[in-house]
Amino acid sequence: MASVDTMARRTARGAMVGAVVLTLALVTACTPDPEPTPTPTGFASEEEAFAAAEATYRAYVDALNRSRTDASAVPPPESFLSGDALTQSIEVDQQLADAGLQLVGPAVVIGIQGIEWRAESASIGACMDYTEARVVDSAGTDVTPADRPNRASLIIEVVFAAPAPLIVQSNVGDQEC
Repeated sequence: MASVDTMARRTARGAMVGAVVLTLALVTACTPDPEPTPTPTGFASEEEAFAAAEATYRAYVDALNRSRTDASAVPPPESFLSGDALTQSIEVDQQLADAGLQLVGPAVVIGIQGIEWRAESASIGACMDYTEARVVDSAGTDVTPADRPNRASLIIEVVFAAPAPLIVQSNVGDQEC
């Protein structure tokens, strides 16, 4: 039978894993850069602006997935982030490291749709599948919470900064996907 101390550590570890997994849904990981200065886009249409925002987010997810198998992969996922998104990513990385945890397996973009477009930014909705993404401890044991949803809806804010668009915010959406 486990001691009270062992049970308390397991409970604390489970809470930490749950918090990390929830945070990961917000930012699918250096020091924070200043907020980027939006630049005139020159986009001829709303569709072009949404396409640029989508391409930025997909490139970020690709870089994030590559970094899970090769920490020196380029471009680093952080190069697509600024502002709150970068701060959240750094915090999640630190929480994982402090807990002796790491993420393995890819996150998959199921779909993206435009929400709102402005000359300097765009909001897009992303449906993400985390079925293959797992949280493992230092021994390689899968500690992903059993009740973790495999899909999440995210609202992503992309600013059209020079030289390239940057993700500045990512929040869990209220749509099912």
